[in-house]
Amino acid sequence: KAPKAAQLYGNRSILLSRLGRYEDALRDCVDGLKIEPKNADLLNSAGVNCVSLGAYQAGQEYYREAIDIDPKFHYAWNNLGFVKYLFGEYDESVKALDRAIELDPKYYNAYLNRALAYIALEDYEAALPDMDHALSENDDAKLMIIKLYCLHNCDRKAFRRYKNDLKKHNCADPQQQAMLDFITRKWWQTGKSAMKKTVRENEDKPKYDYDEIMCEASFYYGMRYYFWKMKGLKRKYMQQCIDCDIPYFAENYMAK
Repeated sequence: KAPKAAQLYGNRSILLSRLGRYEDALRDCVDGLKIEPKNADLLNSAGVNCVSLGAYQAGQEYYREAIDIDPKFHYAWNNLGFVKYLFGEYDESVKALDRAIELDPKYYNAYLNRALAYIALEDYEAALPDMDHALSENDDAKLMIIKLYCLHNCDRKAFRRYKNDLKKHNCADPQQQAMLDFITRKWWQTGKSAMKKTVRENEDKPKYDYDEIMCEASFYYGMRYYFWKMKGLKRKYMQQCIDCDIPYFAENYMAK
């Protein structure tokens, strides 16, 4: 009965986390762990909620404990790699993500997270195969532009070819198409206007949804300024993206 009760806490914590109620979700994880202290799933979920609340060190400790209990728990290895990335420990991030991929070679999130770590290390050639793997699972405009960013730094001919391909690409989501236009088209004012219009139209949404949209806007502004060689403005907008969007990153790139 005790393990079943602990799992009920875990199930409710996942639902609460998806609703953005990270403190309540963490409380359920802690209550479940009082019943079953060596439950690796609960430890992993507690880590995700800690990171969503900005408590990276606590999240890292939960992931470590989950891995100590189950060394083949690839979700925890992925999450540990992601939090190492947030700490700026990029070499350690790559090592943890290598282990996650070794345990599950089909795990999409680990490839994407490892690509981000390689990019932070300015190893763009190493990042490209991981980005291709991520794109094979998720044809997302943001991922396409991250790949474009890599090519811009290591293969200018391929960069120009891929940029031309993206000009012809049609996203199902109008917002994503506007973002793609914003980066790839010479006359980018149309994309910029469409993006601003999307932000304005969503101002009445709950704060979490609006923050996600603002993060998207900041990401694309940051990338655009990179291509303009205005790296100071790139840093400003990319930091704004990270500051408003840690819950979104945790929701999309970590596994509960």
